[in-house]
Amino acid sequence: MLLCLCGIGKRYSPALPCSTHKLHRIIPHREALDQPPCGTINRIPHRPKCEYNVERTKSPAKGVTVNAIDMTKLDLEACKAQAAAYHKQGFNCAQAVACSLAPALGFDTDSAFRILEGFGAGMGGMTETCGALSGAVAILGLLNSEGMANPTTKRHSYKLSREAAARFKDKNTTTICRELKGVGSDAGPIRSCPGCIDDAVEIAIQIIGEQQA
Repeated sequence: MLLCLCGIGKRYSPALPCSTHKLHRIIPHREALDQPPCGTINRIPHRPKCEYNVERTKSPAKGVTVNAIDMTKLDLEACKAQAAAYHKQGFNCAQAVACSLAPALGFDTDSAFRILEGFGAGMGGMTETCGALSGAVAILGLLNSEGMANPTTKRHSYKLSREAAARFKDKNTTTICRELKGVGSDAGPIRSCPGCIDDAVEIAIQIIGEQQA
């Protein structure tokens, strides 16, 4: 049985949650007797706002404003090599791509690693989008987003995501992890994970460069 700390012995029901369930930790019954009532220490702790401040630049060719990028940090072969090294260290495909490109956008690699952890292996089951492509899409979102102050930038971010997916599919005929790995296919793999990582890094850098032009 699960108890919410909003009251003494109050059973937690996902169908009928109390008004404060979203702010409190749900705990096993055996722990409940050792916990104080709600309203004090059991609230989700405040997390400091992520500092991500970059300059914005307008691309005359695209007619939109995107984050300014130090393109000298986006050497294609160096980024591919870094992504490959990360993958060999145990990073999933999404993490390898995002972490190799994040520094150029002023975003720390540890945060990128944490955010992309669930996107590897086709979102964990090889049935969804290739993790390498997901990593590239995440980077393009960072390129374009102005943060919570302006949620309308998502429209252009979606456009960049579609372009990345289209280019990846042109290279590999599919964006689905299972199909790329040849699971259940007599024809075998279409593209290896290292190959997908190379493609995703290249596509991301191409699109970033185009947006900076």
